[in-house]
Amino acid sequence: MFGSYRTFLAVLVIANHIGGIYEVGRYAVYGFFVLSGYLMTYITSNKYGYSSSGQGKYFVNRLLRIFPTYWASIGLMLLVGVFVGFEEVSSFHELITIPTDGLGYFENIFLCLGWYTESRFLPQAWALTTELIFYGLIGIGISKTKCRAKVWFGVSIMYMFFAAIIDRAYSLSWLFSYFYPLSGSLAFASGSMIFHYRSTLHQIINKRICGVQVAQIGCVIFMASFVLNFLLYRYGYSPSRFLSFYANYVCQVGMIICLISVSLPSWASSIDKKIGDYSYPIYLNHYACAILIWQFFPSLGIRYSMPLLVATIPVCFVLAWVFIVLIEKNVERVRDFIKQGLSLQVRPEAVVPVVVVRESENAKSIK
Repeated sequence: MFGSYRTFLAVLVIANHIGGIYEVGRYAVYGFFVLSGYLMTYITSNKYGYSSSGQGKYFVNRLLRIFPTYWASIGLMLLVGVFVGFEEVSSFHELITIPTDGLGYFENIFLCLGWYTESRFLPQAWALTTELIFYGLIGIGISKTKCRAKVWFGVSIMYMFFAAIIDRAYSLSWLFSYFYPLSGSLAFASGSMIFHYRSTLHQIINKRICGVQVAQIGCVIFMASFVLNFLLYRYGYSPSRFLSFYANYVCQVGMIICLISVSLPSWASSIDKKIGDYSYPIYLNHYACAILIWQFFPSLGIRYSMPLLVATIPVCFVLAWVFIVLIEKNVERVRDFIKQGLSLQVRPEAVVPVVVVRESENAKSIK
């Protein structure tokens, strides 16, 4: 079910960025991070290992997963700018501008993006920078053992307390709590903890509560915190944004715990993977799709328009299919070739038969 869930999260990002549906984009990005923490710990432990050869193949495949589709999406945005005019593009989103110097091009091309990057080809690409940082840390072993994962998780909790206090004290909005790369640490660490305790979690879920109930509880938490956030913040209680954000962090963790316990027949698993393949191209290209639709149908409204959102979603799926056929399938062949010869001898306790995750089912996707 990871594939369908990733694509659902990508649609939530569109709903926030294009339709203006309050805060759901933040919730979705954190969901991507939790899922990435789980999957990357899974494949490093069960597929690549921590030898120099395994780590090398892991890092190459992570880069191939991220960059070819990302660069193609930059090319698409540049074509959109040429077609409609870069001033029009910038009027849709102020950050979509051409860099003014070599450093700006370097930051955009190689994903060295942060809150300080004023010119971006893809405004949402800052989350990919965070993904790459934690892909690297997981690859070198930050989540290799339960002990390391627990230490990482504890340090991440302390950081998030610090970040929330600083952001509130100095009126920095979400700078250290969300946009700063270290803000993703708690989500990734949580994913790694789920991996190390997945057998125990699976047993608890099977004995105490069924997967459907977990999903229902997660949806209730998500909707309740969303409504609470909207109402309280609208009437002047700004801390509700932080409260609802962390409530949904708990929700995302719960959903991943639920999903690792879901067993699908092979045909359903194949469909789920194909649905998940749409997640990353959708995440990268929704602004380009929305800008084109806005230019052809200005009556739908500019950014934060519900009619524009409704028109954008199906176009995003069609474009994502084109990216999958022309780019991602070809890149996947290269990645499969690189993975050939991996003969990792996994610790017996590292394999849990209730969880089967293909390495291609990664989270980038998010967020």
